[in-house]
Amino acid sequence: MVVGLRGHTHGGLLWDVSGSFGQNAVDFFIDNTVNASLGPQSPASFDPGVYMQREIGANLDLNYTVNDMVNVAGGAEFRDEYFEIGIGETTSWEIGPFAPQGFSAGSNGFPGFSDPAEAERLIAEGITSAKNLANFRFFTNDFNTRTRGVDVVASFAPAGMGGDTEFSLAINHTATTVTSYNPAVLDEVRIRQLEDALPGTRWTTSGRRAWGDLSLLGRLSYYAGWFDSRDDRDYPGEFLVDLEATYAVSESAKITVGSQNALNQYPEENPNAATVAGNRYSPATPFGASGGFVYVKMGFNW
Repeated sequence: MVVGLRGHTHGGLLWDVSGSFGQNAVDFFIDNTVNASLGPQSPASFDPGVYMQREIGANLDLNYTVNDMVNVAGGAEFRDEYFEIGIGETTSWEIGPFAPQGFSAGSNGFPGFSDPAEAERLIAEGITSAKNLANFRFFTNDFNTRTRGVDVVASFAPAGMGGDTEFSLAINHTATTVTSYNPAVLDEVRIRQLEDALPGTRWTTSGRRAWGDLSLLGRLSYYAGWFDSRDDRDYPGEFLVDLEATYAVSESAKITVGSQNALNQYPEENPNAATVAGNRYSPATPFGASGGFVYVKMGFNW
């Protein structure tokens, strides 16, 4: 459920405030099975437990137009997310009297969610079938991160070209830092993944020019380097070029021919692919590893 209000002040400041609430639950059940450790006393149907998630959010957006060329926007968001795993009925995870003989504990096929401490105690006592129990350790707030960034978007249509030419630029710079963490949960590779898995800087600049029924588009994009935790290595940044031409066949039809990644640029190859990871290119590449793409499309209006 989402509710909100929007409006503006006398000074021209646009505001938008909203709040949201959501909740869902997944209740598990399993039939036609047994808890073998209970022997003849085992039921044939079980309730292994439940997942429950709740989310509460609040959002504020502000927008102010300084002049025809400058627009300033900002905002803030609050989110509270809660996740709970409900323990299943006792027979779905119970360690029955036949467990010491090696019979599996818990409802077969989907053991119920149980108390982790209880399972560890039983394993320590030599009841190895307790390893079958479905236990969850859920770490909450075991690390904190801070993400800061800036977006700059600009467009320019030279007056001397009759409005048939437009240039645009979009720049994003974002930095994430792990400010505190539990060393028992996060290692150095995981920290680097949180901080450097995405390019810190990305920008795109484009130009579009129209001559009557024909228009041309050229776009240059840049992705800074990134870290791939699977390969445990850094990959360098890359430039990509996109080209497109559109011709209006009639007032209601047009045809477009274009190419994404027109220079057929690929990410740097993983030098250890054959001996370690098995992937020729980083799975985390922000622009894919399929090379260039050429397309033709038709558009109709009516």
